[in-house]
Amino acid sequence: MQDMTIKYLGHKLKNPFIMASSGLTKDIDGIKRAYDAGASAIVLKSYFEEQINVESTDFSSIHPEGSDDFSRYQTIDYLHLIENSRKDFDIPIIASINCVSKQGRQSLVKDLESAGASAIEINVMSIPKKTHSDLPMDQHYYDTLPSKPNFDTSHTKSSTEVENELFEIVKQVKESTTLPIVVKLYPYYTSIQHVVEQLATKYNVEGVVLFNAPLPLDFNLKSLKLELKTKGSSQADILHSFRWISLLHGRIKCDLSASTGIATSTDCIKFLLAGANSLQLCSSVYKKGYKVIDQLSKELSKWMKANKYDSIDQFHGTLNKHIDINKLNYTQYSKLDTNLE
Repeated sequence: MQDMTIKYLGHKLKNPFIMASSGLTKDIDGIKRAYDAGASAIVLKSYFEEQINVESTDFSSIHPEGSDDFSRYQTIDYLHLIENSRKDFDIPIIASINCVSKQGRQSLVKDLESAGASAIEINVMSIPKKTHSDLPMDQHYYDTLPSKPNFDTSHTKSSTEVENELFEIVKQVKESTTLPIVVKLYPYYTSIQHVVEQLATKYNVEGVVLFNAPLPLDFNLKSLKLELKTKGSSQADILHSFRWISLLHGRIKCDLSASTGIATSTDCIKFLLAGANSLQLCSSVYKKGYKVIDQLSKELSKWMKANKYDSIDQFHGTLNKHIDINKLNYTQYSKLDTNLE
């Protein structure tokens, strides 16, 4: 029987398949269904910074991605969810917090640790305004806010300021807990390798997730308002994550978790070959049901057996031996080879 175990954030996982933070992990029922299907760890639905500050306010219009029972998803409920999940399931339960500013959250982080969280995943939405309160939004969203943010459109943050804001938030969290910290990054930083290097070496995070997938916005020509497109990620979305995990593995001293668009066992095998320490599933579970976790696990095991691998360790991160990393690092080389313009 193939050994599917792999280490992630200091935990020995029974397989690389993690249930990503989403509405599927907002309650015990969803967590149990993922656990029964074979998930090796659970990342809970994100707890948003605005909930820490104003728990009585309904922020569903500001954060549509967190709209499921958003106003009733209070701190005490979140802590109870961690406690009950740790009691009922023998796998890591990872808390997730969503931050938009450098405002203090030390108390919450300590509470997450006391409740029994196995690790903390940090999501940082950095808004490119030097003066802001919540999020930039269209007039409709602005009109529904209980208090009006003061947007100063004449000043924007530099890329350095955006990065420093991320680093300051991570530093605050690291100083408040002994739990492993993993940062879920957006793919839009000017220098992703520099950001990950800083997180791993200067701020000592235990892992990064590549990448966070923002909900895409479109513009309705009839209503003249913004609309969310919630179709979920697709397989085409994995290419950016695959490229960066391939480039960073062996060069960065922290774990790498693959996210966004993972749908087939082929995707999973490629990411493990590239060096991913875990595979976060979300859209594929929404589309195919929890059974996809067990299906992917069985297909990975079958591939390992066919290729005479007894364990994931035997092929994990070996992609560098078979490909020219320069072609991943310098896209222009690929264009030369294929005559693309």
